[in-house]
Amino acid sequence: MHGRTENKILAVYYQTLLLDCKAEGMPEPQITWTTPYGMSLPTPYLGGRFQVHRNGTLELRGIRKTDEGRFLCIAKNYLGEASLAVDLEVASLDEKPSFPVPNTEVLSLEADGDDISLECRATGKPKPEFLWILPNGTAMSPGMKLQWFFHYLGNGTLHIMQTGVIDKGVYQCLAKNVAGQAEKRYALEPGQKPHIRSTTLNMPCNADGCPQATIIWTLPNGLVLDKSQVIGRVTYLSNGTLQVKETSEFDRGSYTCKATNTFGSSTLSYPVSVMVFPPQITHAPPSITRVNRGSPVILNCIAAGIPKPDISWTLPGRTTLEGNLVIKDPGLMNSGIYKCNARNALGTDFKATYLQVI
Repeated sequence: MHGRTENKILAVYYQTLLLDCKAEGMPEPQITWTTPYGMSLPTPYLGGRFQVHRNGTLELRGIRKTDEGRFLCIAKNYLGEASLAVDLEVASLDEKPSFPVPNTEVLSLEADGDDISLECRATGKPKPEFLWILPNGTAMSPGMKLQWFFHYLGNGTLHIMQTGVIDKGVYQCLAKNVAGQAEKRYALEPGQKPHIRSTTLNMPCNADGCPQATIIWTLPNGLVLDKSQVIGRVTYLSNGTLQVKETSEFDRGSYTCKATNTFGSSTLSYPVSVMVFPPQITHAPPSITRVNRGSPVILNCIAAGIPKPDISWTLPGRTTLEGNLVIKDPGLMNSGIYKCNARNALGTDFKATYLQVI
């Protein structure tokens, strides 16, 4: 050590840090450390969290935020002195990278879609570095371009050009700094055209009379049904009931039943208004669900909608199950993204949770 030297060091909260101070001279110099709050530590020194070894190394145990500042090492003999200044910055555990909620997002892919940008906005001290992992396991560092993938330098965004079904899968963004790491996941899945499974409307027409009455139905579009038959979604049942399957807004209007025998006729009208709205998931697990190994877990999913939505779960292995999901004995292999799907004739809604088995 000669003259004046300065260093900057970033340490993690509660770790142990060694600050070296090597000095040469004749006669051998005496080394003294001064802390940011003015405490002078000779060589050797055995204190609480701070110790100075015989070789002049300062050991800091259980580093705290209050230890931030300048540590000064002074080597002195009767011919002069030299110093080493170490500016210490402490990154506490709560400054490791973190992402805004949710940590997992599910996005739909079109067959021939537009470009997609997946953002990786993490905060942390110091500023995190980003790494993207593609569904096939390929790692993309900042500034890297691979086929139609580009990882922007600096802000952590992954750009995918002209997305298609081939790009489906889970994309992981890892944000790292000296205090730790965090990850955000995007699940890209092909969009699906809604499959219509709606309610069935039954309109009875019970007629008493002697002789037995003949029943004729007149539909809103003017179509007349005078016998048991099936026309598309409309069925004239043998008991006189008119049945409309998979009702939609196009089925609204007045349905008229006319019962006639030789003594006269009677009519009954059903004014039908079809109320419909797309699914909306009203209750689902949080974006991250943590469960201990071997502890049963139930993933509930409730959705509102008219017609009543069908509920299904898509598992990490792409398997689809109907209704609520029960995992009786979860293990590490059960970790992954579980997606709740709600579908009716008007559309779909979905929410995903990342199940973390610990």
